[in-house]
Amino acid sequence: NNGEKNAYLVRDHHKAIIDRKTYDAVNELIELKRENKGIIQESPKYLNRTVLSGKVRCKACGSVMKRITRYTQSGSYKMYACSTHLHSKKNCPFKAVYEDGILCAFASMMNKLTFAREAILEPLLSEMQGQKPKTYVKELKVANEAIREDADKLDVLTRLSASGYLDRSHFLKEKNKLVTRIEERKKEREQLKIQEAGKDDTVINLEALCHYVKGRKVSERFCEEEFKRFVDAVEVVSRTEVCFILKCG
Repeated sequence: NNGEKNAYLVRDHHKAIIDRKTYDAVNELIELKRENKGIIQESPKYLNRTVLSGKVRCKACGSVMKRITRYTQSGSYKMYACSTHLHSKKNCPFKAVYEDGILCAFASMMNKLTFAREAILEPLLSEMQGQKPKTYVKELKVANEAIREDADKLDVLTRLSASGYLDRSHFLKEKNKLVTRIEERKKEREQLKIQEAGKDDTVINLEALCHYVKGRKVSERFCEEEFKRFVDAVEVVSRTEVCFILKCG
């Protein structure tokens, strides 16, 4: 129907998967988080994110490093600066590093892993695959009980809020804590299930890396897809040294 016939909206025609109160509460919570973090939708700050955004950390203080632009007479260039250092040089003396330096270091590392596949990656994979799987019956039971307990608390909290016994801001604050904790425990539970099955994420990611570099051609160019696929974080040790923390450990 593209306007040829009348169209009608019937509210609450059937039972929703998510009730209207929960939907509104979740959207209110999302908006509250945006306000607390100073996030403005469609802001250039969040539209200009790169593959390195949020992944580069300062070894000296552990803070996330921010992408900044430095200008000179010959032009401009991108750098990553410690957020603590930007706020106060006394709290962290670590100076900014060139973005191109990080990208080149990653390309170099991938080339070395390609050459050293048989000497380093494959022996490590064989050793990890040979480890006897552990049972996690007790840990899974504890995780399930914790998830149920938090879910019950969330249900009580929601009922109290719906009845008007709780202040809205307090409800959202406590609900956010419980929802976050439940999600974290669910992730932990899934990881335990994978480990009990005989393969954890580390082994799976190492298998993927071994398979990938086996057919990889050496290249001096930075590959964004490689970075997304294999890197968990980047730790800047100094202006001339960076450490890539891979998903395979």
